Order: sequence, then structure tokens, then C-alpha cells
Amino acid sequence: MITSTDITRQVGESLTDCGDEFDVAGIVRDIIAEHGRVDIDSIDPEAYWAVVERHATSTLEVRVEGDSAEVGWVIPPVGRSIEDADLDADGHPLETVTLPASEDADEWNRTADAALGRAGWQRVGEFEQHDAVVTARLTRR
Repeated sequence: MITSTDITRQVGESLTDCGDEFDVAGIVRDIIAEHGRVDIDSIDPEAYWAVVERHATSTLEVRVEGDSAEVGWVIPPVGRSIEDADLDADGHPLETVTLPASEDADEWNRTADAALGRAGWQRVGEFEQHDAVVTARLTRR
């Protein structure tokens, strides 16, 4: 019998080097819900890749210093054509999320997650800080 662990391994192998660009747990949940606990090779390739594409993650980028510290830019999934992305004239994503101002990291995480949820996003993984920029991987709810 195929287990969810087997399916997770198969999905990871099918995504090779780009697994971090997808919500693998979400893919596995949808495969089991739509096809049962099956070997992914038994799923029609078009149907399988449609499930995978639904779980491509976007990136939230927040500059935590300066005038735009409360604005998070949602950057479209990697691999998506720039012509398909919703970008302004300067190449910035048009979709933004207003985030809370807080000195307390735990409080900021909770309220940022709530703001993202209201905007239809769910965080996958942790917030990561790189100098004056915080990033997180997102998937549509």
C-alpha cells in the first residue's frame, strides 16, 4: 500500500531541484483527496502537473526599514512568465499586503499571518530576515 510518506518522496523526486518553489504538503493532500493513495506515476500527467501548479509558491518581500516598512510585495511564483505577472511600470508586483508595525517579532509574525490570510495568502515555512528585508514563501488559500 502506498503511504503519504511514499507520495511525498515521489513528489519531491518529480520536482528535482525546484521543490522549495512548491507547497509539497499541499500537493500530497490534493493527490490523496483527488486520486487516493496512489503511485504518482498512475496519475494522468496533465492532472498531476495541474495539482503541482496549484501549489506553486509566491514570495512575500518586506523591507523592514524606511518608509515602506509596512508594505509587503507579493512576487509571483518562480517559473511564471514575466509577461503573465502583474507588474507595474518599474517591474514591481502590483499586489501588496499591508502589514503591521511591531517591535516584537512574535507579535509581528502573528499579525502578519493574519494580514496575509485576509488577503488570501498562507505562509509556507518561516519568515527569513536578510539584512533589511524579510521574505517568506506563500501559497494561495
